[in-house]
Formats: sequence, structure tokens, C-alpha cells
Amino acid sequence: MVSQSLSTRNIDDILDLNLVIICVSCHYIQNPRILAKAVEVMNLLCAPSEHTLLQQATEYLFNHRLAKDSLVHALNKLYAGND
Repeated sequence: MVSQSLSTRNIDDILDLNLVIICVSCHYIQNPRILAKAVEVMNLLCAPSEHTLLQQATEYLFNHRLAKDSLVHALNKLYAGND
């Protein structure tokens, strides 16, 4: 269920913020619960859905430069503890 007040721009901004928190701020944010919550929000926005906004959010995330460069490494570091 997606709120009517959300627009593509709002979702893109939320995804940008979450990507920065997960990929860049992992050196500054030491609390793994905060990072895990950012991953959870991103997962909710990009879960398979029939809603057009969420489909666009998934496409935006998959094409985002920061996600392509750093997301897998950051998630591996968060959940497996590997550098």
C-alpha cells in the first residue's frame, strides 16, 4: 500500500538518503540497527509490486550509480562482517 502523498521524487529522495546511509555512512554510523532499518525501508520501497511508483523506485535503485558501485559490498559488510 502506497500513500497518495508520495510522489516519484519523494521516493527517489528516500532511496538516495538510504543509499548514502548504507554505502557511505557505514564508517560514521556505528549502530548496525540503524543501518539495518535503512535497508528495511529500501526493501519495502523496492519490493515486487503492481504499483507504478514502487516499480519506478526499483528501477531507480537498480540504475543508481552508488548502488551499482557500493551497495553489495556495504550489505556484505553489514550482515556478514566481511570487509
